[in-house]
Amino acid sequence: MVRPGESGTAKGDQARAPSHLPVLRRIFRLFFVDGALLWREVHDPAGFVETAVAPESAWGAPASWELFLSTRHPLLAPYGRRFYRAAEAALHALYALGLDLGFVDLAETEEGFSLLAVEAPPGLALSQARLLGRFLRRRYPCRRGENPEAPPPTLGADLELLLERSDGRIVPASRWFPEAGEIGCDRVTVRRRDGRERPVLELRPSPKASPEELVGEVRRLLHDVFRRVPTLGVYAGPGRPGLPTGGHVHVSGVPLTFRLLRQFDRYVALPLALLEPVGGARRPRYGFPGDARAKGHGGFEYRTPASFLTSPDTAYAAFILAYAVARCTDRLPALRAKTAWLTCALLPEEEGALAAEVLAAWRELRPLYIRLFAGTPEAVSRIRAADDLYRRAAWSTREARQDLRELWRGGG
Repeated sequence: MVRPGESGTAKGDQARAPSHLPVLRRIFRLFFVDGALLWREVHDPAGFVETAVAPESAWGAPASWELFLSTRHPLLAPYGRRFYRAAEAALHALYALGLDLGFVDLAETEEGFSLLAVEAPPGLALSQARLLGRFLRRRYPCRRGENPEAPPPTLGADLELLLERSDGRIVPASRWFPEAGEIGCDRVTVRRRDGRERPVLELRPSPKASPEELVGEVRRLLHDVFRRVPTLGVYAGPGRPGLPTGGHVHVSGVPLTFRLLRQFDRYVALPLALLEPVGGARRPRYGFPGDARAKGHGGFEYRTPASFLTSPDTAYAAFILAYAVARCTDRLPALRAKTAWLTCALLPEEEGALAAEVLAAWRELRPLYIRLFAGTPEAVSRIRAADDLYRRAAWSTREARQDLRELWRGGG
C-alpha cells in the first residue's frame, strides 16, 4: 500500500534492488573434443593462471569408449560436484549448438557457476593442436567405415515400466521384485510411512548379437513379469507425472561420438517421440537429445527415448534402427546443423511440425538400411518394421496406453 506523499515506484525499486552483486571468484576455460574434456585453464582475480591437461588415461582407450564426464575426471575432481554439474551443462551446450569441439568459459561466484561463452571453432595454440592430434589418433585409430572386418555391434537395453492396479494407482515394483537382477527396480525411490520404496520396474535383458534375439529376450522377461504379478497391469510409454519411464538402448562395439548421438536422435528418437502415448511427463527434464552414458562394459547407454515396449512392433523397429545406425554411422550425415533444431522440436508443444522431418529422415536412412540388410534372412521383416514405424510416426499415430499383457502375450 502506498500512502499519500510517498513514491510507490521508488519504494518498489528499493525492494527489488539486490543487496549485493555476486563476487567473481574464478573463471574456468574448458576444451572439449567430441565429448571428452582434454584441457582446463583457471583464472583468478589476482591474475594467476593455472593450466592442466587431462592425462591419456582419462581420454578413454578405443577398447572402452569412455566418453563424457564423471566426478572422478582429474580436471574436475579438485573443484567438487557443483563444478562437475557446470561442466556437464557446458558439454550439453556444445552438443545442442551442433559443435564437435570448442572452448567453454564458466564463471564462479559465491552463488555458483554460470556459462559465459562458447568459442567454436576454437583458435588453438600449437600445444593444444598437438594435444588434439594425439587424442584423435588414440581414440579413433581406424574409422569403422574403413574396417570392413569390424564385428557388428552388440545390443542390450534397460526398459522401465510401471505396475498399476485396476483403479490406476501405481504399485511400487519393489513390493514384488528385487533391486538387482534381470528383472529389478530402477533407482528412483519414493517415501512411504514404512520407509522408502522403488516404484519403477526395470527389465535388463542380456546383450545380444541381433535385434531379433534381443526382442525374444524382452518377451521372455515380460512373460515372467506377467506370471509374477497376475492381477496388476504393466505399462510402458513415457510414464506418469513424477515417474517418467525410459527405453534405454545399450550399444557395444562402436565408439560413442557426437556424430553417432546426433544420428540416434534423428533416426531413432525422432520417430519414437511421435508414437509415444499422450500424457507423459518426461520432457524437458528427461529425454533430451544426446542423452547418453558410458557404461562399465565398454559400451554406452542411449537414454533419449521413452519406454518403447508399447507394442512388439515398435520395440523391434527401435532395436533394428539402433543397430542399423550404429553400423552405418560413417556413411550417414553428420547432422551438426540439425542438433539445435531437434533439441527444441522434441518438446511436446513443437511436435506438430515434425511429420515432414520424419519423412526426410527416412529418405536419408532407407537406402543404406536396405543395402545393409539385403541378402540376409531377416531382410524382409527388418525393412517392413522400419517402414511401418516411420509411416506411423509421419501420421503421428500415437499408440494407446494399455496393459502390455494384451500386446505381448503371444509368441512365447
